Amino acid sequence: MRKKKFTIGGVVLLLFVVMCIPIILIWTWGLQQEIVDRPLLTYYSASVFGSFATFYTVILALFGNRIKSYLYSEEVEVCIDEDTFKEDVVNEDAPDVTVEKYHCDLLLKNIGMKPIKKCELRITDISYKANKTGRQRSIMPRALSYLKVPICGEAKNSLLERQSLSTTILSIIPETELGTPENNERTPLHLEILGHNLELQHARTGVWNIKYILQTSDKIIKAFEVNLEWTGQWRGRLMEMKNEVTIKIC
Repeated sequence: MRKKKFTIGGVVLLLFVVMCIPIILIWTWGLQQEIVDRPLLTYYSASVFGSFATFYTVILALFGNRIKSYLYSEEVEVCIDEDTFKEDVVNEDAPDVTVEKYHCDLLLKNIGMKPIKKCELRITDISYKANKTGRQRSIMPRALSYLKVPICGEAKNSLLERQSLSTTILSIIPETELGTPENNERTPLHLEILGHNLELQHARTGVWNIKYILQTSDKIIKAFEVNLEWTGQWRGRLMEMKNEVTIKIC
């Protein structure tokens, strides 16, 4: 919003300078001519000022709504909450704390001057490579043009002015047991992307690039990417886990 105000302020200043240039030239020329008196110079200046004022009024009448729409359009700042993953712990008060999973939250901040009604977060593409030097390829199902990501458990939400909203987009789940101890079924350590079920071969280790859009029913408010690199290792606490995971917004 501040950038927009600077842009509009610069345009207004430029228009003012353009209007002043002919008035300055009139007075410079007139004062050099002894036959031209000040009242006449004032009249010429007023005529120039009136012409520009009429021109600017017409421009404002024609494009005022567009200018207003530009100034007060929806604007969202997107970042990773706390710039990293967070840990979900069990038996927090026990001497031996256990991390149930790590999750990454996306923080959406409405920095505009109007509410954003019924916004949706969508994945438009997911690309993956097994390591830094591997070939990156899209693993987004071809039959889908987008994947809807629930925001705080809902498919649609609204963001009021200056409101912030946090929603989980990624999780790292440790190896866990399924069913009863007798059947000994386990799910391996893996990454989960909210809104899309990764195949296990794409969820164990590697580099992911996830493209998102935040949109309302009639326009795209924000397009951004989340880049994630994970070694595939699990650590018992967040301080150690930070050495295994790198994440950033592009």
